[in-house]
Amino acid sequence: NNAGVMLNERMETVNGLEMTMAANHLGHFLLTNLLLPKLRETALNDKHPTKVIIVSSSLYTNAVRPRRHNNQTTKKWNNEPGIDLLDLQCQTKPYHLFEQYAQSKLANILFARELGRREKLQHGGLVQSHALHPGLVRTNVTRNMPWYL
Repeated sequence: NNAGVMLNERMETVNGLEMTMAANHLGHFLLTNLLLPKLRETALNDKHPTKVIIVSSSLYTNAVRPRRHNNQTTKKWNNEPGIDLLDLQCQTKPYHLFEQYAQSKLANILFARELGRREKLQHGGLVQSHALHPGLVRTNVTRNMPWYL
């Protein structure tokens, strides 16, 4: 699974999903889950595991979530590392392209880990799941960031 965007401003898909999370994670999540029955069948027929490879980014380490106490968000400078499950779509927090990109790439890694765990537990590891960082690659992901080039 590999596709991605980094957008200067928050945009939505025609389905009302935040575009960065939709393109970088939700689409991969859906496609992988739709393919799982065929991947398991192939693994059984070929007598060796199939693999799902999810391309993430080392920028996932920049993902932060606001500290919350009694469902109240504390001040911005009091963030902690992790995925912001209460606002994956950037509906209540300001949109920042690197922060949302990091959230989407952390979602990729968490999905890869959980998929691997569940497949091993429920299906004996017929499907293996791996996440990777491809290294620094010249792509068009920065096409919306002329100031970055």
